[in-house]
Amino acid sequence: MTSSKSRNINYVGFFALLFLFVSFFIGGCASNIPTGQWESDLGVKNNFETGTAVPNHTYYYWGSYNSPDAIIAIDNHYTLREGNVWAKAEGVPDDSLKKWFSLYKTKGERQAFYSGGVISAPDGRQAGIWYSLCANNIVQMPTPRELVIFQPTE
Repeated sequence: MTSSKSRNINYVGFFALLFLFVSFFIGGCASNIPTGQWESDLGVKNNFETGTAVPNHTYYYWGSYNSPDAIIAIDNHYTLREGNVWAKAEGVPDDSLKKWFSLYKTKGERQAFYSGGVISAPDGRQAGIWYSLCANNIVQMPTPRELVIFQPTE
């Protein structure tokens, strides 16, 4: 028969081991990649809706080129790690923006639900701007001046 004192020691040891395991598991999953911000800004939304491109920025879109779900413009001092989320808008950005926004205006309701804002680097500097139905996103900078911008979410 085991004493209650030795049973308590076994429980303490078990919970201590469980705590260490969970701590290492959570710590191992945490990212050390610096993160920036995806913040709403009504002025940026209005700027996008005029259809005038911001100079010294490269434009990307998510979704269909003819009716994108989101548009970003990255300052040319930064690069976007290209993947399967964002496609580079070819041609003259002003032409693409005017085409997209004339389409949004004919659909009416789309424009009302869009938001716009600023993409900030981890150091707080503005790295770009965004326009999207979804106002949440993750911005990372795995190497200096290289951005990873995920698919926007609600």
